[in-house]
Amino acid sequence: MSLTGKPFPCTLTALSVAALVHTRLSVDVPKTVTDNFRARSAPRGWAVAGYSAGAHCAARLAVAHPDHCRAAVSLSGYNDPIGSTTRYEDAMALEQAAEAPTTVHVVHIPKSAGGHNMALWRPQVVPVFRC
Repeated sequence: MSLTGKPFPCTLTALSVAALVHTRLSVDVPKTVTDNFRARSAPRGWAVAGYSAGAHCAARLAVAHPDHCRAAVSLSGYNDPIGSTTRYEDAMALEQAAEAPTTVHVVHIPKSAGGHNMALWRPQVVPVFRC
């Protein structure tokens, strides 16, 4: 379900093994990391990120489970809580719909900067991890 209560597709939930994937990302991966590395426990020290369709699912995971992670990075993801026509409008709607403790910060990168590809996203990766 979208933040407005309307259904919308998610690549992650469309998978026949969605429950297993979801559990893997929200429970198993954090446990493996905290069991084997000096890492903060969730949610304060955790974030998820993705590109394109993976970005959509990262954002959904963070919004749906603020008890697992407090931040998500969506690089060119489709976040469509209001069914608008542009990704920027979708992102702005998601920013407005987020409820504490989740916050959304939108950065608009114009189409003239590049296409839907790694050439556009690569320069954004390092700044994302500095947040």
